[in-house]
Amino acid sequence: MGIASMDETEGGGDLANVPPQKVSSPRALECDYDKNPTDLYTAIERKEWEHAMDIIHSDEAEEQAGTWVLRKELNGQLRWRLLPLHAAVMFRCPLKLVELLLADFPRGAQSKDDQGMLPLHLAFRNESSWETIEELMTAFPQAIFVCDRKGRTPLDCGSRIHISGNSSQKSGASSQYPASQAFRSVCSVLDLYAQITESGVRKSAQEESRSMVEATISQLQDTQYDKVKNMKKEFKESQDGNQAQIAKLEEENQTLRDKTQSQQLDLSVARTTEKQLTDKLREMTIALKQSNETIKAKHNDRKMDDTSIVLKNMMEKLLIQQKQYERQFANLMTNYEALLEERRKIQSIFIEASEQQILNEKEVLNDAQKFLLDQQKKLKEDIFGILGDEKKTDDP
Repeated sequence: MGIASMDETEGGGDLANVPPQKVSSPRALECDYDKNPTDLYTAIERKEWEHAMDIIHSDEAEEQAGTWVLRKELNGQLRWRLLPLHAAVMFRCPLKLVELLLADFPRGAQSKDDQGMLPLHLAFRNESSWETIEELMTAFPQAIFVCDRKGRTPLDCGSRIHISGNSSQKSGASSQYPASQAFRSVCSVLDLYAQITESGVRKSAQEESRSMVEATISQLQDTQYDKVKNMKKEFKESQDGNQAQIAKLEEENQTLRDKTQSQQLDLSVARTTEKQLTDKLREMTIALKQSNETIKAKHNDRKMDDTSIVLKNMMEKLLIQQKQYERQFANLMTNYEALLEERRKIQSIFIEASEQQILNEKEVLNDAQKFLLDQQKKLKEDIFGILGDEKKTDDP
């Protein structure tokens, strides 16, 4: 059988994703069959078993055993993709070669070809020896219930050829299997084993899932407690900061009140002084007028002029003093209005800070309540989901 006989496969291969087994490995290597196939694959294709075993014993054995060999159509579409283990099983190699390939690359038993087939699928389909099948099942027991792209298990691939009746009429090849009745018995036992294993795996997965959910719930509760604790701490810090800001504003407001009272006192004194000066100026004006009239009646014109000059100078001095008091009064009024405006601004800031603090506290409390309600609802849903899964599992 040449390599062209494998052209019936198409698509890409990958690891079998069978829970709960987890596989972590470096990125798989690839090579092109038409350009640079590995020596190991070429030896297997030519059925040079001794040469293949010599290669496996060399330093490059592990790398070549884990290298995918692929072939593409002229348009670039994938034609087939195989590991050396797949090819060895397809070409019905000796058991020793299978053992060596599994020793160098154990993941090969779990790797699917481009058709989603494991080496165990190919072993049943290509009538491998029972020793080879046993070796592949020992390397990866769960392979017995892994499905390929067409939904077939390894048993399905074997029963398609043998279980229904005479194998020689269907395959046209010499079979290494026992008679069909014995083959059906063995397949039945394997099928039962697959069901038991699958049941055990499912139970183990359920127990693991339950443990994971319980751990998640516990972690979620701890996270929720930490979040609530942090929210309370942030709220307390915010509240302390707001109280410190309010205390500072109150202190500034008290200082402004003291300044305002002082300015009001100064303004009151200035008004009293201005009234006294105005009254004094009015009295002096009346007295001056009366004095002028008296002087005019009793003295000559020269003495009248001297007295008028003296009185005129006095009037000018009084006017200058009055203007100074008016300017002082105007400055006091300006300062008083500025203090009033500053006081209104501080009061406005104080009121806004108080309102904002109240809004922030309400918002933090609402967020905390909503968060707690959401977490409680999520916890209930997770617990109900676990109970529902357990109930479904326990149902016959």
